[in-house]
Amino acid sequence: MIQALEDLASEEDAAFAANDWTGLHDILDRKQVVLDGLMAHVVHHQNLISNVKLRARVAALRQQHASRNRRLDEIANHERQELSRLDQTRRNLIKVRDAYINSE
Repeated sequence: MIQALEDLASEEDAAFAANDWTGLHDILDRKQVVLDGLMAHVVHHQNLISNVKLRARVAALRQQHASRNRRLDEIANHERQELSRLDQTRRNLIKVRDAYINSE
């Protein structure tokens, strides 16, 4: 499962770098399923997991996932603001257009 998460993290990095938001959404969905399964397994067998390297890899993947989610939230907020600004510009242009047409 950890290898699958690491593979998905690589795909996620590539999609993020390419601004492939549809692909990124798909990858994040697949990653969440694997992460949920892994975390259920870890919680259920927590006492059996003694490998420090394994725990460190899981912790690093969780941290990367949280960091990426924060970055995606920032991007989404920025895009919402930009869309709002563009919508306001569109409304202003309609007003100017209507005023121009009515003045003729």
